[in-house]
Amino acid sequence: MFFKRELFLTFDTIELQKIIRMLDSANIRYEIRSSDFGRSNRGSGLLGSLGENMNQKIMYYVYVRKNDYDLAKSIIDGTVPGA
Repeated sequence: MFFKRELFLTFDTIELQKIIRMLDSANIRYEIRSSDFGRSNRGSGLLGSLGENMNQKIMYYVYVRKNDYDLAKSIIDGTVPGA
C-alpha cells in the first residue's frame, strides 16, 4: 500500500457502487478492501449477532494510486476542475 492512498470508506454498498462507477468512468484504477466489524466475526456465534444491523457491519475502503488521488477526490466530491 506504499503507492496507494485511501480515498473513501463506507459501510453502504450502494454508496460504494456509486464511487466505483465514478472512478470507472474516469478510468481511474482503484482497489477495494473490507473489514468485518460484525459481532459474529468476534467469535460470539450466531446469537451474538441478534439485533445487529447486518448492512452496517462491513467497512469498505477504496484506495487509489497516490498520483490519481487529487483527481479521484475531486471527482467524488463533485469539484472536478473545468467541469
